[in-house]
Amino acid sequence: IINLICIGPLSLGLATFWLSISRNKGASVEQLFQGFTHFGKSLAAFLLITLFVVLLLFLLIIPGVIAALSYSLTYFILVDDQTISALDAIKKSKKMMYGYKSDLFILYLTILGLFFLSLFTLGIALLWVIPITNVALAKFYEEVKANYLQKKSESKLGKEEESKNQPEPSNEETVIPTALDNEFEEESLKTTQETAEQKITEEPKIQTQSEE
Repeated sequence: IINLICIGPLSLGLATFWLSISRNKGASVEQLFQGFTHFGKSLAAFLLITLFVVLLLFLLIIPGVIAALSYSLTYFILVDDQTISALDAIKKSKKMMYGYKSDLFILYLTILGLFFLSLFTLGIALLWVIPITNVALAKFYEEVKANYLQKKSESKLGKEEESKNQPEPSNEETVIPTALDNEFEEESLKTTQETAEQKITEEPKIQTQSEE
């Protein structure tokens, strides 16, 4: 149980360590244990990922593998964004991995092949294989992250351009009804004037007829 509890914090510490090396920053052994400073978040990420993957593996093997690939960037995301929650990091990893799961699967197969070949060197080649493969995974995250941010900014700019290019509402719709209203008002005024004039001309005729 203790080993299972420590997997999440250690995974977060390893992600911090290998990201520092890939970014040419100062990596230290202390970074391997930085995950314990965010113990609750890293443990929650490990438990949620394990739960989702195992449930899908029980249903079918392929969906479980796809889920494992989709959630593979979770710890890297937690390193870069310490304010994000474990569940949101998993969701973001799934979004970022859209269209890149096959690339990561090929990368994992390459890593597996390198580990297999290192057996012929009695494990000595692992001294080079382990750092190279982990840095390759960190570089893969950097590339996916850059493409994700670029697409996000492009979609935002596209929405802004669409809103700018939308035609402004024309005044014709408002002008036509007002013009018609004016015509109706003029006609109504004319009819009222005509009826008033008729009444005025008819009154003396009625008076003369009554006198006669």
